[in-house]
Amino acid sequence: MGVSRVRERYELLHPQDEWRYELRIRYLPKGFLNHFSEDKPTLNYFYHQVKSDYMLEVADRVDQDIALKLGCLEIRRFFREMRGNALDKKSNYELLE
Repeated sequence: MGVSRVRERYELLHPQDEWRYELRIRYLPKGFLNHFSEDKPTLNYFYHQVKSDYMLEVADRVDQDIALKLGCLEIRRFFREMRGNALDKKSNYELLE
């Protein structure tokens, strides 16, 4: 059932402030990495969905070394455009903190 059909069927029965829509990627097709490499917004959404699920479900039970490595990878991903010597500037270092 598509979103428009759901809206037609259920929105008239309830006030608008009771509704909240959530988008989740639930099924991954074969070769999904090839599809996602051409569709950057979907890949980015999927990344944040997995990260959010991980933080809610698993993060508090992970070994400290693994958590540190994952944090470092996230920092590298977030600052991937930054050159290696960019942290020499105090303003960039404060941003990282």
